[in-house]
Amino acid sequence: KRGSSSSSSSSYLEKSEEDSFRYEDENNVNHGSVAMPANSIDGTSVVEFRNNWTLQEVTDLFRTPLLELVFKAASVHRQCHDPNQVQKCTLLSVKTGGCPEDCKYCSQSSKWSKSTGTKATPLMQVEEVLENARQAKEAGSTRFCLGAAWRGTSQVGPRQFQRVLKMVEGVNDLGMECCATLGLLSGEDAHKLKDAGLTAYNHNLDTSKEHYET
Repeated sequence: KRGSSSSSSSSYLEKSEEDSFRYEDENNVNHGSVAMPANSIDGTSVVEFRNNWTLQEVTDLFRTPLLELVFKAASVHRQCHDPNQVQKCTLLSVKTGGCPEDCKYCSQSSKWSKSTGTKATPLMQVEEVLENARQAKEAGSTRFCLGAAWRGTSQVGPRQFQRVLKMVEGVNDLGMECCATLGLLSGEDAHKLKDAGLTAYNHNLDTSKEHYET
């Protein structure tokens, strides 16, 4: 099924130079420092975007207990948004099926096409995608997400990737945010997507040892 609507909130990351803590689990194992949400007395948000995370910071976040992460995320969300408001987002599969990867959860993989019945389709045309975006906007969505079933942008030719960039530009021209999930990206392609107006990129890392022996 190509078009589907879902509700999500934008992801923001918290910066706090002083409000940090160290926690230990029941075995007294120290997991390092994690930034705590900082409350602003005058109501001014102290949240900022970050793209310079260190390996240690990412490790600390990974080891943070789930409910603590939920609390931190909710605290940051309340500083940036009305807590009772949810952004409506519509996802469109602009290229369905035929992916050579074998992610166990994904019906788009060519490995499972016989059991899932998913048929590979070519990349949609720009105007067809934009018509779907217009319908999504009329239905109340403020973000439109493009999903493509391939290993990454290097798997397709420059003409197809250029078509995706035109999709991103077109969605922006409609006054909507645009995000995408297109598999593995090179740095160059990431910059091209940003220049076209992409506001967020989604990528799943399927690494569970339960499914992969190596």
